[in-house]
Order: sequence, then structure tokens, then C-alpha cells
Amino acid sequence: MKEAILGIPFTVQSQSGQTNVAPPPTTIFTGAFVGGPVVNVPVVGAGNIVIDRSAGNFFILAISTGLAFTILAPTLGISGPAIATNQDQIFMVFRNGSGGALGAITFNAVYHQPAFVAPANAFQRTYCWRCDGTNYLMQWRSDADVPN
Repeated sequence: MKEAILGIPFTVQSQSGQTNVAPPPTTIFTGAFVGGPVVNVPVVGAGNIVIDRSAGNFFILAISTGLAFTILAPTLGISGPAIATNQDQIFMVFRNGSGGALGAITFNAVYHQPAFVAPANAFQRTYCWRCDGTNYLMQWRSDADVPN
């Protein structure tokens, strides 16, 4: 017997040879992937940037300053069963519109990642973190600058 989810047919056969139909593992996309909110965060001067998870999980930081700033720990993260399914992810797009090099960007200690690589002027880079219940562990980042 064949079934289909999202148009993808599948069958599962047990070791005894009996065919059982079971769905593939569930992937739940949140935020921008399913039409959820994209949160625009203007960065116009030095200071602290608040990442408010109640507003969404996909943040575009439009940076128009060369001054240093700090990304604070996210507020209102998801907890409980959502952590086990990796739903608490944060995506940040750093768009450099400063007219030059970015100032130093400092991240709160909950962000676990290698050294931040800032995009050149008129370029952007995207970063993704997943919460393990306490910290946000970097999953991936753009390996090169992308034009704004």
C-alpha cells in the first residue's frame, strides 16, 4: 500500500516482510517559511538590540550605522516539547547599509557560535540558531556575502 504526504509517495516495510504504511518524519516550519511574520529591526545607532520571539523567528537587521551594538538574549523563547522538535530557531539577516564597515557586534553569551563575520557595505549575511533549552547553538550561516 502506498500513501503520500505533500505529494511524496512512501511505503514502509517491516523486517518480517509485512508492509506498513507510516508517514515520513514530520518537519514543522515556523516563521517566514509558512508566511509567518518577518520582523524588521532597524539598527540606527549604538545600543542593545532586543530579539523578541513573540514577534516571530525571522529577523532582518537593517544596519545603517558603523557604531558598535549588542544582540541581547532572545525574549519569550519556546520551551517544553517544542525544544525536542527543534522548533525554537532564530534566523537573523544582517544587512549592511551603513555606507562602510560595520562596528563591532557583540552577542549575548546564550549565542554559541564561531566568530561573527560582518557583511561588507551593501551586502548581507544570514545566521540560524536553534535553542537547546538554555542556549542558542548556531546551526548554519552564510559562507559569503550576498548583495542586499
